[in-house]
Amino acid sequence: MTAQTTSSARVLVVDDDPFFIDFIENSLKQHAIHPCQNGSSITKEDGLDDYDLVMMDIDLDGICGYELCRALRKMDKYVPVLFASGMGDLDARLKAYGAGGNDYIAKPFQGDELDCKVSALISQYQATKELKQELSQASSLVMGVQTDAANLQHVNRFILHSSQCKDMTTLYQIFFHTLHELGTEGILQVDGHEAIASNGHLSRLESEILEMACQLPRIYSFGKRRAYFGWRN
Repeated sequence: MTAQTTSSARVLVVDDDPFFIDFIENSLKQHAIHPCQNGSSITKEDGLDDYDLVMMDIDLDGICGYELCRALRKMDKYVPVLFASGMGDLDARLKAYGAGGNDYIAKPFQGDELDCKVSALISQYQATKELKQELSQASSLVMGVQTDAANLQHVNRFILHSSQCKDMTTLYQIFFHTLHELGTEGILQVDGHEAIASNGHLSRLESEILEMACQLPRIYSFGKRRAYFGWRN
């Protein structure tokens, strides 16, 4: 049987047998193996995002493999867990699956069998991560479209209401109300009238820019997230 091909992954191996660790490193040379002899210390970590697979024994020093797997599942629901144990009976396998394990391999095993199981688990996990990333990007895109649509509604409402204004005071109120809806601030100056800022304060730089307005292009960017918009009509 030909093992599935996967990109290089980070594998956390929890086992207190140094000879087994050497065997894993020789069998999975395409992956980065990170041995850990003390399973109890893993439960104190913040998460398992750095790993694509966790391989663990059942009989560990200081903690039972089933208990460790349950603790890991509280930190990460998705990272695959492969039990590798000398207990090959059905009861041990069922307990491993019940604790949250994804697969089970009984010691001693051949390197080809291990490679097949590891490759399958890592491939599924990497595909799951890619899908979650795509869903997150799609969700962000939808949120962005919804925000743009809402902002466009605010602008359209401003255009409609401003065209019906009978006095400058009403125009200022509509303009600053629209800025508030868009979550920003600004300054409005109409020819022949004094400039008014939404925050009530007109800085020296802003005053100078308004004085040079006739020499500036229709849209002039300055500073961080700042711009001048000029309309003659």
